[in-house]
Amino acid sequence: MTNHLSEIDTHIETYISLFKNNPDASYALDLAGRFTLFNESAVQLTGYTQDEVKGEHFTSLMKNDEAKVINAMFPKVISGDRRSFETTIIRKDGVHICISVTAVPIIKNGVVQGIIGIAKDMTERNSMLAELTFSRNQLQNIFDSIDICLWSIDVKTMRVFQISPACEDIFGYKQEEFLQNAQLWENTIHPEDKPIIEGCHQELLMGKTVNIEYRALHKDGHVIWVSDYIVPVFNYESNELIRLDGVIKDMTDQKEVEKQLQFMAYHDPLTELPNRRRFNEKVLEAIKYAEKHNELVGIMYLDLDRFKFINDTLGHNVGDEFLKIISKRLVQFIEGENVHATVTRQGGDEFAIVLCHVRVYSELCSFAEKLLPIITEPIHLNNNTYTITTSIGISIYPDHSTNLDGLIVRADQAMYLAKEKGKNTYQVYQTGLTDGLTRKMNIEQSLHKAIDKNELYLEYQPIVNIFDNNIIGLEALLRWNHTKLGKISPAEFIHIAEESGQIIKVGYWVLQKVVEHLNTWRQIGLPEFYVSVNISGRQLSEEYFLNTLKTILKTNTVSPESIKFEITESVAMTNVSNMMKQLNEIRNLGIDIFLDDFGTGYSSLSYLKKFPIHTVKIDQSFVRGLNQKNYNRSICKAIVSMAQSLNMNVIAEGVEEENQWLFLKEIGCGEMQGYYFSKPTPVDTIEKLFGFKD
Repeated sequence: MTNHLSEIDTHIETYISLFKNNPDASYALDLAGRFTLFNESAVQLTGYTQDEVKGEHFTSLMKNDEAKVINAMFPKVISGDRRSFETTIIRKDGVHICISVTAVPIIKNGVVQGIIGIAKDMTERNSMLAELTFSRNQLQNIFDSIDICLWSIDVKTMRVFQISPACEDIFGYKQEEFLQNAQLWENTIHPEDKPIIEGCHQELLMGKTVNIEYRALHKDGHVIWVSDYIVPVFNYESNELIRLDGVIKDMTDQKEVEKQLQFMAYHDPLTELPNRRRFNEKVLEAIKYAEKHNELVGIMYLDLDRFKFINDTLGHNVGDEFLKIISKRLVQFIEGENVHATVTRQGGDEFAIVLCHVRVYSELCSFAEKLLPIITEPIHLNNNTYTITTSIGISIYPDHSTNLDGLIVRADQAMYLAKEKGKNTYQVYQTGLTDGLTRKMNIEQSLHKAIDKNELYLEYQPIVNIFDNNIIGLEALLRWNHTKLGKISPAEFIHIAEESGQIIKVGYWVLQKVVEHLNTWRQIGLPEFYVSVNISGRQLSEEYFLNTLKTILKTNTVSPESIKFEITESVAMTNVSNMMKQLNEIRNLGIDIFLDDFGTGYSSLSYLKKFPIHTVKIDQSFVRGLNQKNYNRSICKAIVSMAQSLNMNVIAEGVEEENQWLFLKEIGCGEMQGYYFSKPTPVDTIEKLFGFKD
């Protein structure tokens, strides 16, 4: 009798532990449908405390139409059925959350006493589904089939004594097989991943819960990925570890998603060519091999000649088609030449090729000479025929540099000289080549005096809340009107400013001007709005940046909340730990961080959640492509959904057409900027944007 009671107590203790420590929301209802139990995960999911929901009917958390459907299902569970379904609940803060629910009857002595349920937040799953719809819906319905496996192991015997039926769906083995074979649980673990399990033993002995991922072997032999959340249970009197309780989820589909995200991290979304990050890795690999085998490595930088003219006259959609056609030609050319080479897109109209196993210079020259006419072949689009050329710059390891950055710079310099020579040609880097880059040098030298000469100025582009048609902010855009060279594009001089280090001085000037303008606008009575300022990685890494920022804010008595900083993904992912610390200190001042050009970089979602990001800005390349390919729509939807799940705001950049505005509004993006609303505006006309007159 005593043993029987002890066994019952153990079972009860197991269920309580599993209920309390379940990472998914768990609850219990009485026969009337009122909440009686509510674990901490349920509190986090709904925003309601246990006291607030206790005694409330479960339909109080639901919309009326869905409440009717689920309410009709309630009697079937009370009568003994197990039900799984998806529904939407309304959090305490009003946010609608899609959840997957499994509800089972609580039976005691053959009589149903109530219902116990587990609710899983499906927001992240739905976000990932939206993001990957462009790949023929291969990952559609991710996590739909995921069930939760609950298990308990006696530490002394290492025998499984409690395991839920769902484990069969994951591992293929029935409950009885796990209960009867003490070695079966260990045998399901992939041999190469057993050290992962053994490695967490010490943490469990110390009373720590662990959440690990490892591979397992299904009964039919195929490999699966699982996430195992393990909770150690100790004897209260002897403080001895007596039991391990766990929750296992099938992670196989999620690992496939991560594989897809990995592809996106290393490839350009428009052309599907490897991106800059992959190019850098390829060059480093090639250098390492060449050093060992006494070979050469060729770096080619290709820039399409007058491509901006194509974008400006034919539109960005046609320009994108040009880029995809050129990309295919480059890939086919390399395959046909049977060389060890990788072609990548660096961004805009720039491509780069790394050639390995090169023996002599002439191989690179011959390759470039064959490549030039491939680019100039006629392009047929929209019943028209176009011709475009390219300028190629070549640098060679180890003759021109022995490191990645040096080779890239030399190839870039050679490419600029090829353009100066008349375009549609190639140029191998030579010592003294920078003598031909006169304009670049003039710009760099002139930039030193541009502030003193009052050549720099700011324009502002409105950021609009489309639901109330109010301007909520302005983005500060730096401009330069050179006394001799005329207006210089920011795309040209900002890069030079960063390379030369002058971006720090220019950046402080921009901040100072922004706060001065904010003060002026406040004094004349303009409504409240913020100004976002683009900040470079060089600025954030500067030793006295924070102190100078505090001084500027204090001197001008501007509220930090009225200023936002925009950084790119590449800046955020540079020296992650230091960058995270710097951004947190900025956020502590009251300045929100915007992640600019989101989707074009390679930031990890796990890192993104750790950064103090307030707003993500959908890159204009995705917005421009909304009319072109479904995957641009999928990406925009995914970004909005992901941002909402992470409690981040979203702004769409580059909105130029009404159909773009309508689509973005439809998917829940309520803040936008672009020529559809207003082009960048001079400082002295800002009042007119708000309906103010002199």
